[in-house]
Formats: sequence, structure tokens, C-alpha cells
Amino acid sequence: MQSTADAATSSPSIDRLLAYENAELIARLQNELGIGRVEALALFDDTRRFLYLCGTMPPPLTPVRAAETRRSNASLPVSISS
Repeated sequence: MQSTADAATSSPSIDRLLAYENAELIARLQNELGIGRVEALALFDDTRRFLYLCGTMPPPLTPVRAAETRRSNASLPVSISS
């Protein structure tokens, strides 16, 4: 099993991840959740960081309480589109 220190040194750069932008997703978060741009950007940023950790740290990895609270308060509608 890889240690946390080893995972941090062999993982992809978080700078590359944080440079990723998706204007369509930000707009969708705003529309579907009824939130402002600043909050949508913060949610997008939190999600990017969490997914980075999920992909680079050894399991188990679970969301922090703040993320769980935000998700439960958001009531994101679930839809399947083809």
C-alpha cells in the first residue's frame, strides 16, 4: 500500500486540476441549484479538490462534514438524459 507521503509525491499536479474550468457546468450549477456565481464557483472548486483527493490518496476517503451538509442542503435534482 502506498503511504500518504508517497501518494503526494507521485500524484498528478493539483495545479493542473485547479486550472481546469468549465463555464457550462458553473452555469448549470447556478440554474439548477438557484445559487449565485460565487457560490457555484466555490462548489466547483470544492468538488475538484475532493475528486483530486479521491484519485490520489489511499482508501478509504469520505467527504468532510461540510461537503455532506452542503450536498444535503442543495437538493440537487437527479436526472438521466440520453
